[in-house]
Amino acid sequence: NATMRTRHSVPVTVAWGSLRHGFATMAALAVLLVSGVAGCDSSTGLKSGTDAQALAAAVARWEANATQSYRFTLERYCFCIYSTPLRVTVRNGTVLRAQVIATGDFLLDTELGAVQTIPQIFTILALAIDLPAASFSARYDPTWGFPTEASIDHSLQVADDEVSYRVSDFAAIP
Repeated sequence: NATMRTRHSVPVTVAWGSLRHGFATMAALAVLLVSGVAGCDSSTGLKSGTDAQALAAAVARWEANATQSYRFTLERYCFCIYSTPLRVTVRNGTVLRAQVIATGDFLLDTELGAVQTIPQIFTILALAIDLPAASFSARYDPTWGFPTEASIDHSLQVADDEVSYRVSDFAAIP
């Protein structure tokens, strides 16, 4: 794991072994690490200051609640694996299990690396803000801070790079 601050001072932790969610995000991480301090492109329409502030406030709410064990429903819409609603259980910051809601089947342990925790979703959002993505929007839970909805389009000229997240039915567990 590595903790870094994005260009907009949003602290994010990257779990190198478990951040497996597609080429676009890994490429985004590489660009972020190489460019580090590159300026935002105002032609994208991304409200990076506002988006970064909203994300930082959401991360602060999440960290203030200090939960490492929780359940939630994750809907991820993209041209990627597991674009079906999952009921995710996280224990001590690690995905313990994920159940396909439509079938009741559980993902295999070897497949759990493709399922994001809330902090990993924060990392994805921070990277999208820092690049910046061509299009970005996010809404956050007012109490816990987790993203309730987020949509990212890294490039308007590239097909199938869009990703959207919806988090619902969140509950902290002992």
